Amino acid sequence: MKLGLSFALFMSMFQSPQPARPADRFVSVNGLRIHYLDWGAEGKPPLIMLHGIGRVAHTFDHIAPHFTGKYHVMAIDMRGHGDSGWDPKGAYLVEDYTRDIEAFAEQLHLRNIVIWGNSTGGRVAQVFAGLHPELVTAVISEDVGPERPREIADGFTSRVKREDETGWASEEELFANLKAGNSRTPDEILRAYAHYGSKPRVDGRIVWKRDPSFPPNCGGSSGKSRLPSFIYWAAEARSFRLKLRKT
Repeated sequence: MKLGLSFALFMSMFQSPQPARPADRFVSVNGLRIHYLDWGAEGKPPLIMLHGIGRVAHTFDHIAPHFTGKYHVMAIDMRGHGDSGWDPKGAYLVEDYTRDIEAFAEQLHLRNIVIWGNSTGGRVAQVFAGLHPELVTAVISEDVGPERPREIADGFTSRVKREDETGWASEEELFANLKAGNSRTPDEILRAYAHYGSKPRVDGRIVWKRDPSFPPNCGGSSGKSRLPSFIYWAAEARSFRLKLRKT
């Protein structure tokens, strides 16, 4: 599994985090028990963080503390992932995840939201912001565009099947597997991902905390979602360069 150095990790090199440990919290939305990490700071603008397919809320542990000084940071285990419930009907389209975020925001009475999504989480952030511009002040969509190529979905489905069939002998073996494919990513990030994102199977093998029945189009879209035209326009660019200067 290729993780790589994300934009979030790169940006973290330029900031000094405030020490913080998240609280584990749960809400019931759309018939599912959804787990999220809460870094507190009640009364500050909410920052919602959404992971990609196959990942978990704890993948934001290394970056979330950098924003607790200004935001009430919450990272969500999306349905079918981590410690959140699995959908019995295998409903894992972008629209399904978006409905969960809508219910989450409504229950917690969130307004002036900054929503940050990585990969499929970025697509969910885009759709949520497009449907609810009155609730959102900023969108960060990382490593994704509005559309998901079919080959990516097919590759993920085959990988899920292979990993769930074989698993790993231990958490340490899982970490070694991650390290082999992500040599530039700091060990503490990979170890946290291996620890919080996995669980022992009945036979003792280690597997990821995710619904093994993800459909082929998991993280895809029904094609009915409507986004603001500027998002589609931005996705037209083949590539772009981002220059950052430390001040």
